Amino acid sequence: MKVSNDMAINLAHSEVRSLRAFFSLYVLLTLFILSFLAYFYFQSEKKMMLSHWRMELQLQSESFLPRLKKAHYNFAHNQSYPRSDTFSSGIYDIDKTAIFSTLRTPYVDLNEVISLNEGYIQLVIQPEFYYLGAKYIVLEVPDDGVWFSQTLQTIIIFFTLIFVLLLLSGWYLGKLFLRPMKEAVSLLDRFIKDTTHELNTPVATILSNIETINTQTVDDKTAKKLQRIDIASRTISTLYDDLTYLVLNHNIPTKDEELNLSELLHERIDYFDLAIKQKKLQLETEIAQGVSFFADRTKMTRLIDNLLSNAIKYNALKGELAVTLTSDQLSIANSGKGIAKEKLSTIFNRYVRADNVAGGFGIGLHIVSKIAKLYKIKLEIDSEPHKMTRITLSW
Repeated sequence: MKVSNDMAINLAHSEVRSLRAFFSLYVLLTLFILSFLAYFYFQSEKKMMLSHWRMELQLQSESFLPRLKKAHYNFAHNQSYPRSDTFSSGIYDIDKTAIFSTLRTPYVDLNEVISLNEGYIQLVIQPEFYYLGAKYIVLEVPDDGVWFSQTLQTIIIFFTLIFVLLLLSGWYLGKLFLRPMKEAVSLLDRFIKDTTHELNTPVATILSNIETINTQTVDDKTAKKLQRIDIASRTISTLYDDLTYLVLNHNIPTKDEELNLSELLHERIDYFDLAIKQKKLQLETEIAQGVSFFADRTKMTRLIDNLLSNAIKYNALKGELAVTLTSDQLSIANSGKGIAKEKLSTIFNRYVRADNVAGGFGIGLHIVSKIAKLYKIKLEIDSEPHKMTRITLSW
């Protein structure tokens, strides 16, 4: 017997969700680290470019300072400011106010020796003497942007290569980390498959033999024992049906038909009658007659059985069980343990159990969810711990 497609799909979905969560975090962390490195590489290249221009402009200043000195001493006769074809310049007094300027940019950072402002490289020099009242001399050349283009190209190429390499490494690590979970789930699925196969004959034998016993001919003590055996057998039978549906669902032919949901609901309540009486539950039913639904009988039986089974199993002794059916809604509520708020969002996931004490595989509500989704039934759950739980199906 092969593991069912349904199991493979569920396993794949769980694996994909876990891998997606890990991979998203990994990608974000990778992008952050690469952006951090790219920023520092860019700043390093900018610093190297400015260092180069600092030496270049300092050489240019050696020819400019004598000309400024000459203009200072001849200012009374010739009020002209020295200019250059290779750079723009400006002089500022001790209050950082412009005296003369041919600079292309209005803003100058006089606190930085070399800087890049609005596409221009500016070198600030403080001469030994205040020629023409200049405390600061600024030399300026346009930035050709070659260093920027080359740096950006290098960042893009290496960023892409490293990012792809890290993505591949992250994907491999993610698959490696998820392997134990995948193996554990596969082992559990194989166990369920084998258990289902082995349960078939003994469950059928127990149920058929119990049905042949006439409880009217035995004493009360023996009748109660038989009743408990019957309840336990029906519980095992329900579990067997769930496991069969879970493992062999893709091999079970679907026969959708117009079902009398009212009659089916009465039938399944009768099936659980002994379990309801054993727990001394107060059953309240409000079942509209003649409610029909187009679906497969086996699937709808599994849906109703799991809802009733859970409502009984997780109910309090002498608690309340309410079953309501209208033309477009089925509601099953109990007054039992309830479900913690943090578990409500995951209660329909496979192998998730509301209460570890009550036992079970955690597959009942998962089956309910799958069948509801198949027939586009809206599934809602409302629960208050230690008070009540109500599951409502609307169509």
